[in-house]
Amino acid sequence: MARPAKKGLGYFPFDTGFFENRNARLIRSRFGSDGLTLYIYLLCKVYGKNGYYWKIDDDEDFNDTEDFYYVLSDELGINQNIVRQTVEYLLNRSMFDTNLFRSVNVLTAREIQRNYVCAMRGRKKSVAEARGKYWLLSDDDEGELATFYKRTNNLNYSEKNPDKSENNPDYSEIYTTNEITLHNTTQHDDNECKNEQSSPRRSYAEIMDEFGVKEPVKGQLWEFIKHCQLNGRMVTNDKLENIIVRLDMQYKADEPQKAAALRKAVAKGYFDIA
Repeated sequence: MARPAKKGLGYFPFDTGFFENRNARLIRSRFGSDGLTLYIYLLCKVYGKNGYYWKIDDDEDFNDTEDFYYVLSDELGINQNIVRQTVEYLLNRSMFDTNLFRSVNVLTAREIQRNYVCAMRGRKKSVAEARGKYWLLSDDDEGELATFYKRTNNLNYSEKNPDKSENNPDYSEIYTTNEITLHNTTQHDDNECKNEQSSPRRSYAEIMDEFGVKEPVKGQLWEFIKHCQLNGRMVTNDKLENIIVRLDMQYKADEPQKAAALRKAVAKGYFDIA
C-alpha cells in the first residue's frame, strides 16, 4: 500500500550564518539563548505541521493561546514570560505574520512560504498548485518563484536539454541502476529502502531529470552517490530528492556553489551535505 502523502516538510533551509543574522543577534541580545531556541522550535513546528503554517487550534495540545504559551514553556524549559515576550517580538519584527496569528492563531510568514514553494518543486507542478490557505505571497512573489520553478515542470525534458556533448556527459549510462552490490549497508539504510518499496522506484537519472539538475551539479551528484555506495551507504530516492531540494533552497540558481558543496561532502567523507 502506498504511503500517505506527507503534509509537512521533513527539512527546511537553515542558513549557516544564522547566528550572525541581524534578527538572530537581536533575539539573543534581548532573550538570550532561550529566545533563539524558541524561534528555531517554532520554525520546526511550522515547516513540519503543514509545510508552511502551524494552526495552533488544530493541535490537540492547545485549546487556546494561553495553553500555547504554557506548553511551550514546559516543553522547552523556558520561563513563560520569556516565551510570551519572544513570540510578541517575533510578531512585531514580522518574522511571523501578526494578523494571522492574532486573528486565527496561525504561525506563518512570507519567507517561510517562499521556502515552502521551493521545497514543493518535486511534488507540485506549478507555484499555483503549491498555494494554499493562509497565503501571504503576492503576485510579484509568485512570479519570481515561477521563473525558478519552471525547471521542474512536466515539459519533455529532451526539448529543454538537447543531446549531451562531451562537456555534458550522460552519467546515466555510467550508472545504469540505483544499486551497487554492497556487503556493509547499515540497518538504517535498509529501512529507508523498505520504505520506498511501496511505490515504483525511479532511477537516479530520472530524478535528476525531473528536478532539472544541470551541470556541473549533475556530475557531482553522481560522484556523491558513488562515494556513498562505495562506503556501504545506500542513497535512497527520498534522500536524493532531499539533497537536490536543499541545494536549491540554499544556493538558488548558483550551480557552482551547489557543486562545491557536493565536492566538499565527498572530500570530507560525509554522507550528506552540510
